[in-house]
Amino acid sequence: MNWIELIERYVSDTEMRCRFFPPAAPADMGEVERIVRITLPAELRDLLAQTNGVTLQEKEDGGEWETFQSLIWSTERILAGNHRFKQERSERHPHDPEPSNSLLAFSEVGNGDLFAFHVGGDNSIVYWDHEDDTVRVAYPSLPAFIEGWRGE
Repeated sequence: MNWIELIERYVSDTEMRCRFFPPAAPADMGEVERIVRITLPAELRDLLAQTNGVTLQEKEDGGEWETFQSLIWSTERILAGNHRFKQERSERHPHDPEPSNSLLAFSEVGNGDLFAFHVGGDNSIVYWDHEDDTVRVAYPSLPAFIEGWRGE
């Protein structure tokens, strides 16, 4: 699948555009899997092999483009974001040694909430609310997440 083309089709317009990056190295993806102890879903691995993350930029009043959010985290951000995510969930669930073991965060909403893959299951995309620690299925797949992102 051409992820860059799909993302541009659903996200970019005259007021918003995507910034793509060089592909993630296989070693970097392997490091994420080793440290986070989760196998990257095939869709995410394929996307990262095309662009190591996607940031969103919006046009300011003066016509300049300014980055305001990450749509898909880079491998480096996946490591940092999952460390924070798992630490926060472990603090909320002290009797469960790994409450987030089946979740791999890869995107943020901008208010502290995250999107994550439900790995080891159906690889659906879940939405984690950081305030009440609830998790709900948001999208059946990464393409559906990208197609529906503008509506979130």
